[in-house]
Amino acid sequence: DARLSLLERVISQHLDSRDVTDQLHRYLSEITERRLVTKHGLSRVADAGAATDLLGPELAGFLDHPRAARLSLHQIDRLLTRIEAL
Repeated sequence: DARLSLLERVISQHLDSRDVTDQLHRYLSEITERRLVTKHGLSRVADAGAATDLLGPELAGFLDHPRAARLSLHQIDRLLTRIEAL
């Protein structure tokens, strides 16, 4: 699957690159938005309150506040697990 390959590449680049960019944040935001629309008919922007309740504090906080620091593989895994649970 091309999407899985892209996700693996984005995570690998995040973990291995010298400088942290917003690429991982943008990609996780996109897949979260697709998941919210597909599974719940909600948009993070248009339905902020309901979406935030579904996302939970860790994922919502990550999406609302892009980090300049590198995330660990464990942190990325927790975010992806939460997205999958939506």
